[in-house]
Amino acid sequence: MAHIQLIYGDEPQLIEEEKRKFLSAYPDLPVTVLDDEAGPQKISEKLCEDSLFGDQKVFCLVNLPIIRKSGKNSDAWIPLYELIMEYNGDNPILLIYHDMIDKRIKQNKEILEKIPNHQCKRLEGADLVIWIRQYCTSNGFKMTPDAQEYVAHLIDLWQDVPVSFMKTEFDRYFLQITGEKVITKEFLEENGSDYGAKNIFTFKEALLKRDIDTLLELFPFMFGYKELDRAMSYIEGQLRLQLLVNECRQAGMSVQAIQTYVRIMIRHLNRIRSNLLMKRALGFLPKHYELY
Repeated sequence: MAHIQLIYGDEPQLIEEEKRKFLSAYPDLPVTVLDDEAGPQKISEKLCEDSLFGDQKVFCLVNLPIIRKSGKNSDAWIPLYELIMEYNGDNPILLIYHDMIDKRIKQNKEILEKIPNHQCKRLEGADLVIWIRQYCTSNGFKMTPDAQEYVAHLIDLWQDVPVSFMKTEFDRYFLQITGEKVITKEFLEENGSDYGAKNIFTFKEALLKRDIDTLLELFPFMFGYKELDRAMSYIEGQLRLQLLVNECRQAGMSVQAIQTYVRIMIRHLNRIRSNLLMKRALGFLPKHYELY
């Protein structure tokens, strides 16, 4: 089979990064982009024509219905699916699909088994923090440990933060920082975009430290915040986490044992939340059932 690769998932920024990696292997070849609006017949003709005439190029095929979803699907795309599965021309083909793929569907399963593929799943929590740290390093910057912790708390508060948003944020930081390329917690507090989130983080820290003056100062903001319930749920979760850590300390557990135990508990709670989200999506929970 010719060089064909499939990139798919629900994280556009990661898909774009993988796309650039693929295209970087063919710097001298023109790129032809075709999507589902071109139709299966035109795409098939282009693939066959260029194979016959030898004018090599890279084909970037975006969101083609050869990848099926549950329910009704058009059979008009089956010939193109068969052509790509057996394609052995000289032109590299990059398939991009901006969604997750239902692996239960036979045709999708065959595609994933035969065509090399890379899944770009939405990053969450610690995985997103790792991506941010690596992105900083690739641009010559370093994050201090307290800055990483601060970002982790913001991500936990915001929920469903796209990588593209964080990339834009840190690209802006890179331009702002002069001199030593170090990103500190203080810098993020002063220059971050979401002031509401920062105030909530500060309120939580004040609760833990019993800082009465800061609490009194932020009370008006908290009660006027448009997503007060979500914010209070976040704070409650952080306080429960702190209580858990304190109980582990009193039980004589080491720092490493506490960290391992807490990570296991957080993963368990995240799985419960994901299951509840799925149930709500399928109609087993009322829409007003809040999940934080």
